[in-house]
Amino acid sequence: MSKPTNISLHIDHLVLDGAEFAHLDGAVLQAAVSAELTQMLANGGLPAGWQSAGLMGAVQAGNFNLPHQPNSQGLGQQIAQQIYGGER
Repeated sequence: MSKPTNISLHIDHLVLDGAEFAHLDGAVLQAAVSAELTQMLANGGLPAGWQSAGLMGAVQAGNFNLPHQPNSQGLGQQIAQQIYGGER
């Protein structure tokens, strides 16, 4: 893994499919994903699969277990960890 000297992360759309997400604050969720993912990239570098990817059109978080009552901040962090960990 190489550590980038400059990180530019932009999440244009964050899509969560399912009624269990209806109560969440989308702006808080997206900000949490962005903050957590930026921190992980700064600390751990780029996952091998991203080093030659350049601009990425979409990234899948895959499947993961939801807490009983997810909140926007916690779920955003979990999504970011899934995205980052899935690419390692």
